[in-house]
Amino acid sequence: MYHRGVRLLLASRSPRRAELLAAAGFEFDVEPTDVDERWLSAEAPRAYVTRLAEAKTAVVAARRP
Repeated sequence: MYHRGVRLLLASRSPRRAELLAAAGFEFDVEPTDVDERWLSAEAPRAYVTRLAEAKTAVVAARRP
């Protein structure tokens, strides 16, 4: 559940993702990362999105201790 007291952070350069979040009424900051988003051989879709989310989280967390 979205809590208006918590500011979301979009760790993506995707203008479409930002557009969708804004259209849904979310307030957020954008802080893109340079995480390699290439799909690994034989990687399941769930593993792929989990790996990217965790990698992007780690990059942003290192910038904002």
